[in-house]
Amino acid sequence: MRRIADFRRVRRRSRRFWLLAAVIAAALGAVSAATVAWEALDNVSATVAAAVLAGAILGGLVVGVAVGVRSLNESAHTRAFINVRPLLGSLPIPANEWAIDAIFAEVVVTEIERREPGLVVECGSGVSTLLFASCLEALGVGRLVTFEHDEEFASQTDSLARHCGCANRVEIVVGPLRPHRLGGQEVLWYSGLEALDGQEPVEILVVDGPPGTTAPLARYPALPLLFPFLAPGASVFLHDGKRAAERETARRWGVEVGFEPVYVDSPLGGWLLRAPEYPTSIESPLRDGGRATRSPV
Repeated sequence: MRRIADFRRVRRRSRRFWLLAAVIAAALGAVSAATVAWEALDNVSATVAAAVLAGAILGGLVVGVAVGVRSLNESAHTRAFINVRPLLGSLPIPANEWAIDAIFAEVVVTEIERREPGLVVECGSGVSTLLFASCLEALGVGRLVTFEHDEEFASQTDSLARHCGCANRVEIVVGPLRPHRLGGQEVLWYSGLEALDGQEPVEILVVDGPPGTTAPLARYPALPLLFPFLAPGASVFLHDGKRAAERETARRWGVEVGFEPVYVDSPLGGWLLRAPEYPTSIESPLRDGGRATRSPV
C-alpha cells in the first residue's frame, strides 16, 4: 500500500512512542558514556557524572524532536483548516468538533476541484457534507448524494446545508441500516440505494460511515454495493484510515478492484483508491447476488 506524502511517517508517532524513545536514548547514552568514562578515568564520580550528562543530552534531543513533530502536525492541520473553512461561510463550527479531520477534508475538496464531478456520493453526513456541497456550489457543477442512517442527524445536516446556502447541491438520503447479502454473508448497510438509479455515474465516493461500532468492517460493504454505480477511474476515499478495520477494508478493496490503495496521512488517517479505467467486476448483492460489471461511460 502506497502513501500520500502529506506527512512523513515519523509525524504519526504517539506520545507514548516518543516517551519510550526518550527513555531508551537516555539509557543508551548513559550506559555508553559510563563505559567510556570508567575505562578512561577509572573514577566513580566522573563515570556517574558522564552518564547523567550523556543521558540528559540524548533524552533531551529526542524530546526536542517530539516537540518539533507536534508543531508540524498542528501546523499542517491548521493550514488545512484555514484552506477549507471558507466553504462553511459564517457557520460556527470549531475545528475540534469535526467528524472529519481537516487534512483529509482538504484532500477530498482538492479532488473535487480537480475533477469538477457531476456526482459525488458520501456515506455518513456531517460537516463533510457541507464542505463538499459548498465546494460544488462554488464550482457551479455537480450534486452530492449523502446516505445517513440517523434521521435526526440527517435533519440537522440538512438545516446546516440551508444555512450555508448549499442545500440545492445536496440530497440527504435517510437510509436506516438493513441487512444485505454480500459474499454469502449478511451485512448491515444503508438502505435507499435506489436513489442512485438512473443518475449519472459516481465520480467521487467518500466513505465515512456507518459508525465502526455497528458491525465488524462496517464500511467494507460500500464498494461492493456501490461499485456498479461508479464511473471508470472514480476516486474512492475511506476515512478513519488508522483504524484496523479501515486498514483491512482498504486492503480488501484493493484486491477486489485490482488497484493499490494510497494512504492519506492525516490525524485520523484515510485511504484513496482510484477505480480502474477499464470495465471490471466485483461481487455485488445488487445484481442478483452475483458479479456486477460496470460499463464504461
